[in-house]
Amino acid sequence: MALRTEHVLKTLQDARLANVDFWLGGLHIHFGAYKEVADAIVANRIHVIPGDNPEWASYYSSAGTRKLKNGTLVDVRANTLVTQDATILDDSGRALLIHECTHAYVDLSRAVVTTSLSDEVAAYIAQVTFEMAAAKGQKPTRDGTRFGRMYHGIGDIVRKFRLNDRAGHGATLQFRDYAHLRALVHHVKEYHDIGWHQLSGANGV
Repeated sequence: MALRTEHVLKTLQDARLANVDFWLGGLHIHFGAYKEVADAIVANRIHVIPGDNPEWASYYSSAGTRKLKNGTLVDVRANTLVTQDATILDDSGRALLIHECTHAYVDLSRAVVTTSLSDEVAAYIAQVTFEMAAAKGQKPTRDGTRFGRMYHGIGDIVRKFRLNDRAGHGATLQFRDYAHLRALVHHVKEYHDIGWHQLSGANGV
C-alpha cells in the first residue's frame, strides 16, 4: 500500500499524539507543532509522495535526489515528505510518519541553530514516545545492532523523563541529558556521515 497525504494527515490527527510533548533544547515538540505540519500539508507547502522502502521514510527540507529500490535516482523538490511503502499502517508505521513530521516541524519553525544529530534525536524521541504510549509503556526491544542499541537508548530517556505519560508532559531535556543519544545516532550507518556540529538545514517552508 502506497501511503499518501490522507494517511499522513490521519496520523497527525491521532489523539494519542497528544502524548508527545517535550522540549529538546529550544525545540518544543508537541501536538500543536504537528497541527502546524498538517496545516502546511493541506496548504501544499509541504508535499507528500509515496516511497518504495517499507522500512524508511524521509523528509527533504531542500531539493535533492533519492535512490529507488531499483537503483534509479529521482529528483525530489524541497519540503517533501516521502512516506514508507507499507502493506498496513500500524502504530509502528504511524510512529515512523511522526518521526518524519518532526523533521518537517523543525524545518517549518526555521530552527536554524539545531544540528542534524539533535534533529534526529528529537524525531526519534517523538517516534518512541508515541510507540510507548500506544504500547502502554513497553520499551523497544534491545538487539545487538547499532540501530537497536540507539532505539533502546531512546526508550531509556522516554522512560526516565516519563515522556509517554501525562506526568512527563512538557519535560525539558538539556544537552547533558541527550548528548549520549547523539553519539548513539551517529554510530548508526545511515547517520555516520553527519558531522557532530552540522546544522539541520532547516530553512523554513
